[in-house]
Amino acid sequence: MDRIFLDSSVFVKHCMEGDELLRKLILEGYELAASPNVMEESFYRCLYLRTEVLLGKSGIRDLRANFTKNPDQYEVIFSYYKSFLGALVKSGIMSILDLNKKITFLPLTFPTHLACCQMMR
Repeated sequence: MDRIFLDSSVFVKHCMEGDELLRKLILEGYELAASPNVMEESFYRCLYLRTEVLLGKSGIRDLRANFTKNPDQYEVIFSYYKSFLGALVKSGIMSILDLNKKITFLPLTFPTHLACCQMMR
């Protein structure tokens, strides 16, 4: 099966909205990969969005203040990253790329773009 690189939006949508794309890719047997940067970005974005849900506003100061006062309100985010995504990595379904190795990016062709758009539906 093909290996698919996941960007942060996949994790954010799955964690915050219950989007089914990640589940679909897992069930179809794809090998999933992400970079440490993607994981960091998506984690921060989820914290930011959680702050918006809790307070009706968001910003780095709002996030910092609310997280400091009420860290338990963010447990759902921590659990998602530690338990769910941790299990995907431990089981070999998803790998975190070693950025010290050379990574080759192929140009995005129309058929590839079309396949990605169809998969996102």
